[in-house]
Amino acid sequence: MNRDGTSDVNVVESLRPALHDATDGQAVDLQGCDGALIACTTGAIDGTANAATLIKIQESDASGSGYDDVADADLIGTEPTTLTANTIYQLAYIGSKRYIRIVIASGGATSVAASGVVARRFLAQEPAGFSVAS
Repeated sequence: MNRDGTSDVNVVESLRPALHDATDGQAVDLQGCDGALIACTTGAIDGTANAATLIKIQESDASGSGYDDVADADLIGTEPTTLTANTIYQLAYIGSKRYIRIVIASGGATSVAASGVVARRFLAQEPAGFSVAS
């Protein structure tokens, strides 16, 4: 059994670690891969109690525009509607769009320390700038 996890996976940052209120993450190009695992981590949550702070995954055919929320049928797992401090959230994208991004949405005066990455899986070809040291 080959346990090498670097040959068919490439991890790309979408949401830079920071204190976020309402933030759109960077686009992640899924061309050349057959699956995407999304991982978001939260730290401290500061602000109005019970304000709606959540993670959304959005998709588009173009990297700079036309983003829509991903339908539940195109995700394995459920987007959290209320975030908990010091938690890891994991989803899998099974949709057909080329680009996805992670979005933090916040209600009231709430901010959350968060970050998010997309692990592009089952690579059909080596992504630009990707290398594995031998």
